[in-house]
Amino acid sequence: FRSVTFRNCTSLISEEDADHPHHPHSHDQEEEELYNYMERGATTSASSSSPPNRRSFEFQDEITSTGGSSPRLNKFHSHPDATGCWSYLWCNWCPINPPKRLPWSRISSAIVRNAPCFWWCASPLETSATDRAVLYRLNILCAVFAAVQAAVGIFLSIVLIAYPSTNNNSIYGGEEGVLPRSSDSSTYITDFAEGRINIWELNIMLYVIAVVSGVLFVIMICTLRVIRQVNILGAVRYMWALYWIIPIHIFLVISLFDYHRVTNVWVRHWWTSPTMDWIRTLFCEDDTANAECMVPIMGGEDFDTEDEWCLFNFNSTNCTDIRGDAEMDSKTLFYFFYTVNGIWGALLVLLSNHN
Repeated sequence: FRSVTFRNCTSLISEEDADHPHHPHSHDQEEEELYNYMERGATTSASSSSPPNRRSFEFQDEITSTGGSSPRLNKFHSHPDATGCWSYLWCNWCPINPPKRLPWSRISSAIVRNAPCFWWCASPLETSATDRAVLYRLNILCAVFAAVQAAVGIFLSIVLIAYPSTNNNSIYGGEEGVLPRSSDSSTYITDFAEGRINIWELNIMLYVIAVVSGVLFVIMICTLRVIRQVNILGAVRYMWALYWIIPIHIFLVISLFDYHRVTNVWVRHWWTSPTMDWIRTLFCEDDTANAECMVPIMGGEDFDTEDEWCLFNFNSTNCTDIRGDAEMDSKTLFYFFYTVNGIWGALLVLLSNHN
């Protein structure tokens, strides 16, 4: 075994001599040192009166392994196999050693110590904090993330469902051009029938996420007492609650990434519906949100083209351009809004898994 190992090591040394000719004597000295180490180990193991040389045996174990963290010992390795090839290349070509896998407890501690919502605390969390303190603050952080997602769903339901609508009287026979919608409850029912809520677009996912995040927020807040009291039964209930809620949340978060561009179709065909009242007010030109900006696709039922519709109602031909610019800006906002909420939900899932 010793002769085979020595032969492999010397072959590697000779190969490195060919690659580095500017060090003619360094590898000869290392070869001699290696031989002395191995002879010393063999002599020590054969002797029964003296204790074994621990350093020599460790050295032999290290030079016969396929990987290691010492740059000096790596040069004596035999040629690595498929499993040790990447480790061999990393140790010889990377200026630093291969990174070790960090434990989840250290990652969680780093998260709760550097989260912006904890910067105002008078007593910041120490590096050597207990697992209970880390878990307590991690639950608070998850509750903050869940509360934000619930608030987003409430905001979206206000601006898309409960926002006061307006009717364009120049289109429907009025005289003033724009009049506010009546507060009669029957008008709200008519608006819902016209399409205030549409399940074939991504907003319905945000509504469901808001409900799930609200439940998750309550769970996180109630678990704070469980953590303080170290309640085993409460911890088991908390675990099962996460096991049921997190998969649903993951499914909804994945649905927020619009792979099939459903938002384009929704904005295009629902542009004149009451759902888009606030969006038109936000992106259309002044005083056109319920006028020129509401030009129907291809002129609607009574006209052949959009220009004919615009000429008949407003004596103009720029309605299509006004609507197109507003639709483009609204699509950009919706895609940004959905993507940010998807990333936020993914972070909430990761933080919940750290619990």
